[in-house]
Amino acid sequence: MKIIKWIFCLPAGLTASTLAHILLLHFFGIEYEYEKVYQFWHSYDMGGMFISCTIMIFIDRFITFGLLVWVSSKVVPSKNILFAKYISIATGIIIFVFYIYLVFFSKVSINFSMLYKNTIDLIAMSLGLLFGYIASREMKD
Repeated sequence: MKIIKWIFCLPAGLTASTLAHILLLHFFGIEYEYEKVYQFWHSYDMGGMFISCTIMIFIDRFITFGLLVWVSSKVVPSKNILFAKYISIATGIIIFVFYIYLVFFSKVSINFSMLYKNTIDLIAMSLGLLFGYIASREMKD
C-alpha cells in the first residue's frame, strides 16, 4: 500500500494544481470575460490590464504551487511526509527554473510589461511553494 501512495504522490499534487488552475481560469473568465482572460494567458505581456492581471497571476500561481506541495505531502504515509515535501518542492523548483529558461531564451524582445508579468509569476510561485510547505508542516495525522 505504501508503494501505491508513493507512486501517486507527485501525480496527485500535479493533478490538484492543474485542476485548481482550470477552476481559477473559469472563475477569472466569469469575472473578466473569457476572451480577455484567454488573450492574457496566451500573451507575453499584461495586455494593458496591470492591476487585474497582477491579481490573477498572483492568486493562480500561489494556489497552484501551494496545492502541489500540500497534496503531495498529504498522499504519502505519515512517516515520510518530510521527504514528500522535498520531492514536491524540488518539482516546483524544476518548473520554476524551466520557466526562467523559457523567459530569457525566448525569441520575444523583453519589455517592461513582459518583465513585470514574469516577475510577478516567479514571486507568486516562490510564495506558493513556501505556503504549501508551511501548510503541510502544520497538518497533523
